[in-house]
Amino acid sequence: MLTWLKCLSFKITIDTDGSINNIKVFDFYLLHGIILSVAWGLLALLQLSSSRYLKMYVSVSMWTHRISGFLIFLATLVIALLTFNRDKWQLADGLHPALGLTVVCCVSALTIGGIVARMLLEKTTWNTQLAVRIKMGHKLFGYLVLFVSQVALLTGGLKYGSNNRPLAKTLVILEIVLFTVLIVIFEVLFQIYKRKE
Repeated sequence: MLTWLKCLSFKITIDTDGSINNIKVFDFYLLHGIILSVAWGLLALLQLSSSRYLKMYVSVSMWTHRISGFLIFLATLVIALLTFNRDKWQLADGLHPALGLTVVCCVSALTIGGIVARMLLEKTTWNTQLAVRIKMGHKLFGYLVLFVSQVALLTGGLKYGSNNRPLAKTLVILEIVLFTVLIVIFEVLFQIYKRKE
């Protein structure tokens, strides 16, 4: 198994009588990074794609958007609560914890805002000024949260990678570059498709 994928590390103790004890030590911050990288990488790409590139399939895209959004919210909230519990309910020093808390607050507001926006859109006439403003506000705030989350991932990977895990730096940079390249490719293909219509 690759060392950067292991969420368990092992401490081996040899007693004076020669017996060997294996004590499993849980690497919480590695698991923290993996779960949030999947949430804000793969699921966020699915979230963005469902609302931007697949909206012609209204029912499927809306359910994909709802489910991926809920999973991102859930993963972010659970990992944040576990991290705060581990840190004795105090915000650690540094940019990454501050950005992480910002993402938790923003994704919570975005999720609630998405639910409210959908309810209001179902109750108003399509393409009225109110409906257009609701959609635009949710969309712009979503892009902002997506950007902040990527910066939070980067600062987390750089911080964790500086603790004798140099591959973490490489992987988080690779994840962000891949995420960005895929968005650019999807957008170019989308624009080409729109022009053909």
